[in-house]
Amino acid sequence: MTTPRDLDESRVLEVIKGYSAAYEARDVQAMLAFFAEDADVTAGPGTFHGKEAVKQFLTWDVGLSPTVKIRAVGAGTVVSRNVAVSERVIEATYEGIQYEHPIVTVYELDHDAKIQHMRAYYDKLAIDQQVASRTPGVRGWFAKRMVNYLVAQGEKGLRH
Repeated sequence: MTTPRDLDESRVLEVIKGYSAAYEARDVQAMLAFFAEDADVTAGPGTFHGKEAVKQFLTWDVGLSPTVKIRAVGAGTVVSRNVAVSERVIEATYEGIQYEHPIVTVYELDHDAKIQHMRAYYDKLAIDQQVASRTPGVRGWFAKRMVNYLVAQGEKGLRH
């Protein structure tokens, strides 16, 4: 029996590429096939434990942003044993409004080459700021004020 440390790095890369293709296609079932039963995912909205919770998160994500394109940047995907780290830019839409954001995702695979742990790091407030600035009407005006207030509070004392 192999341990996660015995995984061939090319197999890890193949899994990450397959998952990314399913993510870009917005195919929840295809994405879910890459996860272990007891997987956990940590992203902006929280941490999701177990395949059913991961499915709920992925379904929500697809509903929120029905179109996505992934572009590798910087280091791209780096693999060491059973761990892959991907640096990318996600281009997506929310209610027809385009936005993009950098993201770094860490994947840890189990001995069956399934994603056991996935952690995605990105600036959720910057996404909200982009969407708010492109939202028309009163709703957009209100969203811009709220998001800009939150950004300003977070940047208090910071020189640009």
